[in-house]
Amino acid sequence: MNPVALCNLALGKLGDAGGVVSIDPPDDSVQAGHCAQFYPIALAFALSQHNWSFATRTVTPSALVNDNGAWAYAFALPAGFAKLVNISTSEIEEVTEYSLELSDSGQSVLYVDEESITLEFVTSNLSSDNFPGYFIGYFTTLLASYLAGPILRGDVGVSAAKSLTQTALGELAIATVHDSRNVRRRRNKIPKYTQARR
Repeated sequence: MNPVALCNLALGKLGDAGGVVSIDPPDDSVQAGHCAQFYPIALAFALSQHNWSFATRTVTPSALVNDNGAWAYAFALPAGFAKLVNISTSEIEEVTEYSLELSDSGQSVLYVDEESITLEFVTSNLSSDNFPGYFIGYFTTLLASYLAGPILRGDVGVSAAKSLTQTALGELAIATVHDSRNVRRRRNKIPKYTQARR
């Protein structure tokens, strides 16, 4: 489902027919202008709320020259980085000591004491056509809560925004349950020599 269709779904939850045709660039309607403004904000927030399976990627990040004396190594965060899921090495399943910072040049950097790492993260660089139904329901309600104020205005808009925010929280809880069923992590095997000592 493309962004325009998602915006029209969100507007429908406000009782607004909308009929948005384009948000990039926005068409001449007021609704399209608001959707163009709030769609990326709502999406960034929605993606940050859970380790969504459909948006999770795994990469070996590029090493950078380390300018931070508190850490041994520095790595560039990939484009579209929205949320950290896990850092691991060939020997460590989950690295727990690290720092995500902005360098002096404004680049997003991961500082860590491991020389070679694998980075698992939620990305915002994905097509909305790949959004599963359970995420669409949550996201369009969240987007509607952002749009309620500027579309409905006044006390009606404020009240609708609060109500939709609460509804979105409930839909988030349901969506994360559905999404978590898509991931099953294998337990680490216990080496035979370790089993023998038990």
